[in-house]
Amino acid sequence: MKQIIPAHRNFSCTLPPLGLLALAPTISLYPLSRADILHISPSLLGLILILGGATQISAGLDARRNGNHSGAATLIPLGLFWLSLLGLYIFPALGLGARPSAVAMTSYLSLWGLFAAILYLGSFRQSRIIRLLFGAMMISLLALGLAEIRGNSVFLQCAAIAGAASGLAALYAGLARSLNRRMQRTIMPLRGWQADAKGNGHEQVAP
Repeated sequence: MKQIIPAHRNFSCTLPPLGLLALAPTISLYPLSRADILHISPSLLGLILILGGATQISAGLDARRNGNHSGAATLIPLGLFWLSLLGLYIFPALGLGARPSAVAMTSYLSLWGLFAAILYLGSFRQSRIIRLLFGAMMISLLALGLAEIRGNSVFLQCAAIAGAASGLAALYAGLARSLNRRMQRTIMPLRGWQADAKGNGHEQVAP
């Protein structure tokens, strides 16, 4: 039996809008707070991480139920990562437990930076804004890891800038997917990758 392949497949974005909108504040505010560019209390930052992480996990589970396994494999681990920072950074900042060593934090953040690098490599057939999201996230997490071991504020500032860029990209992509879907036309363009039945592809502006 021959497999029926759709004539056109669009890869502009595989992440659900709710997950993108929840990702925006977590990836931007955490590095900005660590760099002391935004003075956010540990309790407020913890609340942001809890709500953002839980929403990303919920959006990932919903994506899995809808057959969007790529979106689920992206959002569920990221949601768990933000929740894990509660025990590693927020609770010690509130005086609840001891903070991990610099080597442990560097190793942990570097592993998640490598995870973001994998997401970045897998986003080349999606929208350019998604590539910016994961590329900036990778830089932000790796810079945070280097800041832990080196104690240099330059790495924190680089992490904050990259985190802010990643957050803005996530916000734009989430709003674009929501508005375009609701209005049934392209309000905020996402430049996606259109593939035909033979696998040949070209970039196009897609909702």
